[in-house]
Amino acid sequence: MPLLDPRPELWKLPRYQPGRAAELDTGPPPALLASNESAWGPSPDAIRAVAEASTLMHRYPDPGGERLTKRLAERHRLDPANILLGDGADQLIRLLALAYLAPGQAAVVPRPSFQAYGLAITVAGGLPVPVALTAEGAADTHRLGQAVSAATRLVFVCTPNNPTGPAVPASSVREMVERLVGRPVLTVVDEAYQEFVDPLDTLTSSLALVRANLPVVVLRTFSKAYGLAGLRIGWAAAPKPVIDTMATVREPFSVNRLALAAAEAALADTAHLEQVVSATRRARRLFMEQAATRGAVCFDSQANFVAMRAGAPGADVAAAFATQGVMVRGTEPFGLARHIRVTMGTDGEMARFWSAWDHIDAALPFPRRAR
Repeated sequence: MPLLDPRPELWKLPRYQPGRAAELDTGPPPALLASNESAWGPSPDAIRAVAEASTLMHRYPDPGGERLTKRLAERHRLDPANILLGDGADQLIRLLALAYLAPGQAAVVPRPSFQAYGLAITVAGGLPVPVALTAEGAADTHRLGQAVSAATRLVFVCTPNNPTGPAVPASSVREMVERLVGRPVLTVVDEAYQEFVDPLDTLTSSLALVRANLPVVVLRTFSKAYGLAGLRIGWAAAPKPVIDTMATVREPFSVNRLALAAAEAALADTAHLEQVVSATRRARRLFMEQAATRGAVCFDSQANFVAMRAGAPGADVAAAFATQGVMVRGTEPFGLARHIRVTMGTDGEMARFWSAWDHIDAALPFPRRAR
């Protein structure tokens, strides 16, 4: 008997290809620079909090994560009613698509950008409408707003954008949102990498738009700067009616007890966060200096990764790096051809990357910046 076929549009969806898991490695450990994880790990307080919480792992967690929600609200000057926790930002993206897209309705997305947007939209029966980035590799809020039609219900903005890295000024997001006020459209601002944005820049978070009760959802995660990727916990900030709707379609007990404990402890350890962010920005600056020395072509990133132009398909270049014990990410699945995405790591990991780069450049020459 044949199996039941899925909806036709799902046949076309590429399966998400994650970076290599550390525990699958044998032999000398590789430099894991493919998945934008923190090379510096979580706060020691978070590790202790997980150990303490593990004694109650046979009990269901707090379904609303009320203590963590309250701490986040205090930190970001929000009402707890404006916050919803999720099993990583990916779950929150899916909740938005399920809650706000009827079959045939549209969601405008930047491209190249995070794959989860198109996947969630399509699974919900919606239509992704891709909009090209700016020449610098940032989400183009002007063109995203222009792409809104009568069928549009969601507009996604990824800032800093994954996999390119540039960020969008909050003022540009506000201008787009204000132009859309009065239309049945919700703007989703994915700020997974916001902590890494250079404070000397004018770029700021769009959380102020939530405080102003505008139709905006801001997504954040504990996976990157806080080093909790293995526990999967993120949060959304939005007007209360949006939070209530997302909570209605969210699975019960979405965030596990260990993740809640770790996130609360990590949030309180501001010193560790500052150390990680400082080390990441330093690694990013040194990486760009090394790239400039070699003439390599990179996007100007504000995240914990840098996208570099390659002279061959990204998957082929990533495979060549893997033979040198360095894991990087080819960006074709994001919609960006002939680039690799390199997560910033420790000095030792970055040294291994450049040693591998010099070796690979002889066989697969990297494009050079015009002088």
